Amino acid sequence: MLLGRDIEGTINDEPADGDGLILTGEYNNEKTSGLSVAFLGDGTGNAGSVTVAQNSLKFQAGASADEKIVIALNSTHSTVLGRGVDNTSGFENLSQISLKSTQEAIDAIRLVDEALDQLLSMRSQLGSVQKHTLETNISVLRNTVENLTAAESSIRDTDMALEMVNFTKNQIITEAAAAAVAQSNQTATRVLRLLFNNNPHGHWSFFRDH
Repeated sequence: MLLGRDIEGTINDEPADGDGLILTGEYNNEKTSGLSVAFLGDGTGNAGSVTVAQNSLKFQAGASADEKIVIALNSTHSTVLGRGVDNTSGFENLSQISLKSTQEAIDAIRLVDEALDQLLSMRSQLGSVQKHTLETNISVLRNTVENLTAAESSIRDTDMALEMVNFTKNQIITEAAAAAVAQSNQTATRVLRLLFNNNPHGHWSFFRDH
């Protein structure tokens, strides 16, 4: 590239006007109309690529931060809709239509039909994303929530079962201790009763071992 000369080139294989180092897509371009890029290289040929997402929408599609869906919508401006329709009135887009004559009205209908087809195509694309991506992810997320809820319930049930086991164990120990005390009391009473029956006169003798 020579100094003092405007840059020359195309953007996405569409014609562009150069102004210094700035290359701008021509007005009638289908995809790059008004798009400006700056060339900072020092050679010729293919300088790189440019990706433009106009009116893009981002949706969080999963649990991870990087699980996102980006939907790029084409422009629906009247200067963009209705392009590429052959007509004798010279209309280039929907914003230029006129109904001053019969021929202009006929050509205007053609551009309106093309604009409707473009809008229907966008609607179809959005419907496809909604059905095959968004609704699918919603279904997956719902199943994930149900599984997590079931897992939490299972954990809570497990804790409750453990508490019931501990409660039952403590209850058995308490009842066994009470039964042992009652049994020992009954044994002492029986021994005294047996001694009393063997000595009805009430004379008791106690001997100390030497």
